[in-house]
Amino acid sequence: MPLQVDGNTRGRKRLANKVLASIKKHRDLFGMQGWDIVITFKEVEGDMCMETVAEPEYYKTMIDVDLRGLVESDIDLYVRHELLHAILWMYTNLAESLAPSRHKKLLGGMEERLVTDIERMPFWDILYKAKRRK
Repeated sequence: MPLQVDGNTRGRKRLANKVLASIKKHRDLFGMQGWDIVITFKEVEGDMCMETVAEPEYYKTMIDVDLRGLVESDIDLYVRHELLHAILWMYTNLAESLAPSRHKKLLGGMEERLVTDIERMPFWDILYKAKRRK
C-alpha cells in the first residue's frame, strides 16, 4: 500500500523526504507492506518529534511528524520506534484494559522501555548492511 502524506513541511522538504524514505524502508523490513500508513507533517505537543496512533487490527497507523526538532541522523531511530509502537499497540492496549488501574502507568512505561530497547539493538546496523548488499 502506498503511504498517505498530509500536512505542511514548512520549507523542510528534504528532511521530510528522508522521513518518508525511512518509513518505506522500515515498512518493508517490518513486513508492514499491507498496512495503511498515514503520515502527517505537523507540530507535535511536548518534546517529541513523532507520535503514533495505531489500529493494528485493521493494519492502519497514523504517524504525526514534527520536523522542527528532528535531527537527520536520528530519523531511522524515530521511525523504528513509531512503527514498533504500531505493531505492539493491540497487545499493550489489551494488557492495559485487563490490568487494574494502579498498574496502567507501569504498563505504559514497560511498553515504552520495550520499544526503546528493540529500536536501539545493534542488529539494525547488520540488517541495514545486509539489505544494501542485495
